[in-house]
Amino acid sequence: MIALGDRAKQSHKPFGISPRSIHYHDPHVPAFQHDGMERVGVADLDAALAAADCVVIVTNHDAYGWTSVRRAARLRVDTRHVA
Repeated sequence: MIALGDRAKQSHKPFGISPRSIHYHDPHVPAFQHDGMERVGVADLDAALAAADCVVIVTNHDAYGWTSVRRAARLRVDTRHVA
C-alpha cells in the first residue's frame, strides 16, 4: 500500500496493516519519525503507484496530478475526495 500525503503516519491503523508494509509519498515531507520508527518517502511516485496493491489518499495537495493517480492506482481509498 502507498499512502499519499502528510497523514501517512496514521494510515495503517484503520486497516490493521503493519506500518512496515506501507510506503508513502509527500513532496513536502521527505521523511519523518513516528512511534519510534523512521520512515523515508518513496522517490519515484509512478513506480510506487504501479507496484501498490492499494493507494490511500490522505491529503489534497495541489502537487499531485490526481488524474494520473486515478489511472495508475489499481485500488484507491480516497479520504479527501480528490481522485
